[in-house]
Amino acid sequence: MLVAALISAVAILLHATNGHERLDRWLFWPYAGLWALTLGWAFACLSIGHALLSTVPRLLLPPRERLVFDFAVGILAFAVGLFVAGLFGLLRGPFAYLFPLLLTIVGAPGLFGYLRRGFRDWRAARQCECLRPSPLRTPALVLGTLGLALIYLSIMIPENAAFDSLTYHLAMPEEWAAAGRIKSFPEGWLAGALPHLASWLYTWPFTIGPLGLFMRIELAAHMEFALFLMTLAATPLLVEALFPGRRAPLTWTLYFVFPGIFLYDSSLGSAADHVLAFWAVPLALATRRTFGSWQPGRVALLGLMMAGAALTKYQALCLLVPVSLILLIDVLRQLIRRHGHATRFLLTGPAVLSAVALVATAPHWLANVIWYGNPVYPMLAKYFPSHPWAAGWKGPTMDTGWTPEGPLAARLQETVKAVFTFSFVPHDWSPFHRDVPVFGFLFTLSLLLLPFVRAGRRVWLLNGCVLLGVFTWYWTYHQDRYLQALLPWMVAATAATLMLAWSANFGARIGIAALVALQLVWGGDLPFLPTHAMMGDAPVKRAMTLLSTTYRGEWDSRFRTHFGYEEISGYLPKEAVVLLHEEYLRLGVGRPVVGDSARWQGGIHYPVLRQPDRVFDRLKSYGVTHIVWNRLQSINREIPVSGELVFYEFVFHHGRERRDFGALGVVNMPSVRPEASPPGLVAYLGCQGERDMQWSEIDAAVASDSRAPHSQDADTAARMDELVSRAAFVVVNERCQDRLPWPVQQSFVAAPRWGDLTLWVRR
Repeated sequence: MLVAALISAVAILLHATNGHERLDRWLFWPYAGLWALTLGWAFACLSIGHALLSTVPRLLLPPRERLVFDFAVGILAFAVGLFVAGLFGLLRGPFAYLFPLLLTIVGAPGLFGYLRRGFRDWRAARQCECLRPSPLRTPALVLGTLGLALIYLSIMIPENAAFDSLTYHLAMPEEWAAAGRIKSFPEGWLAGALPHLASWLYTWPFTIGPLGLFMRIELAAHMEFALFLMTLAATPLLVEALFPGRRAPLTWTLYFVFPGIFLYDSSLGSAADHVLAFWAVPLALATRRTFGSWQPGRVALLGLMMAGAALTKYQALCLLVPVSLILLIDVLRQLIRRHGHATRFLLTGPAVLSAVALVATAPHWLANVIWYGNPVYPMLAKYFPSHPWAAGWKGPTMDTGWTPEGPLAARLQETVKAVFTFSFVPHDWSPFHRDVPVFGFLFTLSLLLLPFVRAGRRVWLLNGCVLLGVFTWYWTYHQDRYLQALLPWMVAATAATLMLAWSANFGARIGIAALVALQLVWGGDLPFLPTHAMMGDAPVKRAMTLLSTTYRGEWDSRFRTHFGYEEISGYLPKEAVVLLHEEYLRLGVGRPVVGDSARWQGGIHYPVLRQPDRVFDRLKSYGVTHIVWNRLQSINREIPVSGELVFYEFVFHHGRERRDFGALGVVNMPSVRPEASPPGLVAYLGCQGERDMQWSEIDAAVASDSRAPHSQDADTAARMDELVSRAAFVVVNERCQDRLPWPVQQSFVAAPRWGDLTLWVRR
């Protein structure tokens, strides 16, 4: 009867609330669906990972550690499996449902049995424990709960997606799902040749047909959040590995005393930084299990963990360099101890590790070799026959200021100094948080405590690995967000040092409490700073606005996305392939995209193509059917003026069925190949006077033009008109030319601005 009464109470409550707000309009249901899908995906990964590890002999891992490795191996299997399926064009129809279901079925029977045994053992162990409750338990749980709530609020909105996510981490999955397959980028798009385990994972949401763009982005964000939760759950295992026999269940809460994790662009943003951080703890645990024993099963497991990190980002070097150094030292030690069996050791240890890592990372390097002729395209082009590589292309250019510069000795000195000062000096774009250091100080400050606590070799070793990782980070590309890969090691090392100091005496406890409290106060406002680069606001504030949409009656509009391509996506045919002119952000186009940014690809170089027939041939060879450009301005000015003139002559003269959507213009590719015609004369109206020149001379003229306006006389207007009358293009420097000749307005079409220059193409 009690159950019946409870059911009646639930029914009455549902009826009453439905009278105020219809149940189907509750925001709870879409997010409950996202969590159901996320949990299903996570269980599929755990299941297949458990099945694969069960085939490895003599692994013998503790239950909690085994589950961490099950999930890590499952993540790798899911990502690589989806990549292989994509190569065969299977990302269509029922794939989104059958693929995770198949992975679940393969390992579920063995996993359920393992979990039942593990649960019985856990209950027995809990009954035997007689531990005093820690006075830190409640404050730690409050800190952890608040931190998780703030991070989850930030991922509830698609606008939280980071710049790199809109450019490629999410944009590529959208393109692959639209094409039904994973393919190369024929123009040699740099971002497409990077390691992309995170993007392979995010492809799954985009293959689920009924979901709109809002929900696909949100499902990817929830998958990243699930990986973050597993990172938190695994971190106490690393701390406990430093103190055998000692429990440290709440050390995960120390993540939130590193407040940079709340702020763009170190926060969760459907990118790859926190996916890389996920591999840090399994990598450290696998290294510990391999060190000294080199048992083949554990060696293979370590190879898989190294491959998972390497397949995620090149910044995995921050993790792999310290691990590789430890392994190298141990290999030399083992060779000395086993001098009579050195060959056997090398074949069953380091050789197995290298083979597993090489094979497991083949989806990246082998695909690049096949598609671009270079396993790390476009890097190391001097040593590999890289393609495409247009004549005159200098290769990718990175943003300056993120690597040490000068003589080798000066760079080493700068890097060593940064290893101990990085947390006190911001390494990020100044608009994000100006000159305020936000990463978190506790790891650096905990180094001061190490000499005064009884730290064992493992604690010193982990701290040394973090410092070497920071050295690698600063030497290679030292933006703060890339430190997130090292954050799990930093948290574990900081927790270990603080635990040792806490055990010293009462005065040390007061000092630790003051230190942690001061760090929390310093970073307490970071989650609320309106500095998110993609929305110009605080994600938490935007999430609060979303949570109130039911009350405000905004049921239909709350799941709309605003990335600038909504109208174009509705206009383009499903089979379209879009040339997106000099634009980084791609998410929302919903079609395969070809980019022509001079920094990001090596196949399209308009100054080399020169003529409309060559432009046509190149774009046609890439399958381009439509061209999209910004009608107002050249956003990045990466393509020189000469290249822009070639591009817009092709678009204006040969593009078909032009349509404008706000700031964007769209034309169809011409159906007939244009005739060969070299670029005509350019009339340049600049600060040093008016003159005509060959098309190939315009870039030098623009670069050398002074800011001082020249003197104008009564004949200036006539001279301008004469120059314009015989020109194919007109380029006007508006810094010093305040009058546009009338023939330009009559006989020319305005192209987008190029900085202070206005470009005109003859009709």
